[in-house]
Amino acid sequence: MQEKIEQEYPGKGGVRLKTEGAFHTSHMYPAAQDFQPTLESAYFVHPQIHVASNTTGKFHSPDVVEIRTNLYNQLFRPVRWYENLSAIAEIGIDTIIEFGGGLGKGDAPEDKRPNLQGMMVRAFRRENPRPAYHSVINLQTLANTVESFS
Repeated sequence: MQEKIEQEYPGKGGVRLKTEGAFHTSHMYPAAQDFQPTLESAYFVHPQIHVASNTTGKFHSPDVVEIRTNLYNQLFRPVRWYENLSAIAEIGIDTIIEFGGGLGKGDAPEDKRPNLQGMMVRAFRRENPRPAYHSVINLQTLANTVESFS
């Protein structure tokens, strides 16, 4: 595989990602299959706010069937961060809330730190004003985020 990359992309190299699993790759397809019945039975309403779609790199449409399909696909397809951040910046979003498991060696939510905080700071460093960023990875960060809107 390394030889193929070197032939197709001379001078480029890979970076080992520090992750707990093969998220957003074909290795997650069996998990997506297991998750699909739960996703199909979940109650959805049309979003009233912009929600970025990792699958499309744009915002989720108001079509609930499309939302389910995109959530299913995001388990085993690449995340389109660049497109997400471009779409967010383009419409002038002023607040970003990340919901996720967080990074860290511990198993408890309290042992985790935000996944995307560094990326958000770098992506929006030239924006004026910068969007507010909140990360919800445990009950305390949820409470902090809710309190910030009071």
